[in-house]
Amino acid sequence: MAGFCAEPARFAQFLARDAEGDAIGFVEASIRRDYVNGTQSTPVGFLEGLYVAPASRGRGVARALVQAVEAWALGAGCREMALDAAIDGDAAHAAYRAMGYAETERAVFFAKPLPCEARAASGSLPVSFRRATPADADTLAVLGTQVFLDTYAPVGVRPTVAREVLATFSPEACAAWVADPRSVVEVAQLDGHVVGFAHLVLGAGHALAPPGQPAELLRLYVQRPFAGRGIGTSLLCRAEHAAAEAGAAVLWLTAWVHNAPALAFYAARGYADFGATPYRFEEEVHENRVVARRLPPHNAGSPGPTEAPP
Repeated sequence: MAGFCAEPARFAQFLARDAEGDAIGFVEASIRRDYVNGTQSTPVGFLEGLYVAPASRGRGVARALVQAVEAWALGAGCREMALDAAIDGDAAHAAYRAMGYAETERAVFFAKPLPCEARAASGSLPVSFRRATPADADTLAVLGTQVFLDTYAPVGVRPTVAREVLATFSPEACAAWVADPRSVVEVAQLDGHVVGFAHLVLGAGHALAPPGQPAELLRLYVQRPFAGRGIGTSLLCRAEHAAAEAGAAVLWLTAWVHNAPALAFYAARGYADFGATPYRFEEEVHENRVVARRLPPHNAGSPGPTEAPP
């Protein structure tokens, strides 16, 4: 919700209060620029949610809230307003018809969790995956340093970055990740060489992440020569499964605002952007984006093969 409130040009929320100042209802709406079923224009104002306390229903509260979002959408350049409702929600259907909304179509939605092997990119290598051990600390330190510098220091290394890297990716720090009972570190290995890793922290939350038991994907690093070969997708899938297996309902992470490949990678895998958060080291402050997705129950899909698909 905090992320939605931070983007008033895209999302709107209105609260209804009674004469004593108590909240009795609220409405959420958004501006949608993709196709919205039954509409003829774009952008379209979309009523995302409407709730009125039972004791206050039948008094025009819902109508007033809907009128508020209609006015907001009109001011944003929309020519149409749309919404959806449960197929068996007869009372809601009647209320919306009374407000001037016409039913356009009915649909039944289907979904299926995809196993890891189906979500990995094509052309991936026969990479094996396993949990990291204390013996991997040196390898994680060097690989983490390499990928960090490739991403964040492509034109050279300044002292502040050097100190950040040495502190974050020291062998001692990496050994501490592996030893931490809240952490899960998965490594990808090819012919005995570690080519990537994912570092998951169970129970770590963020104010911008959606509600639910959280887990943070602190790092997902793949060596540049192996990018785009399905290794990152497989590591992500295994991290998601480990998080869900531990009871997490939401997996979130932060990505540098200028790291377009990473942002595109996560967006393509169902992660939504929930807003900006600062990344600080010494006197430097950089903008990261908080992205997250809800996880299916851990028994809804497999943790993936020990070998990446051919």
